[in-house]
Amino acid sequence: METIKLQIPTMKSQHCMMVVSGALKNQSGASLKKVSPGKAEIELHGATSAAVIETIERAGYHVTNK
Repeated sequence: METIKLQIPTMKSQHCMMVVSGALKNQSGASLKKVSPGKAEIELHGATSAAVIETIERAGYHVTNK
């Protein structure tokens, strides 16, 4: 198991955090450990970091530390 910490500068409000959390719930092999404005900590259980980043970006949020 690996934990990644992502910077998501456009994820600022509670609504934005809920959108990203919802997108990650549908991501197989990953679980959201912690979310705060501009940041997310995600545990990988078989998913790749690239797949998680793609999921977040499809939800409309840019990840800056790829």
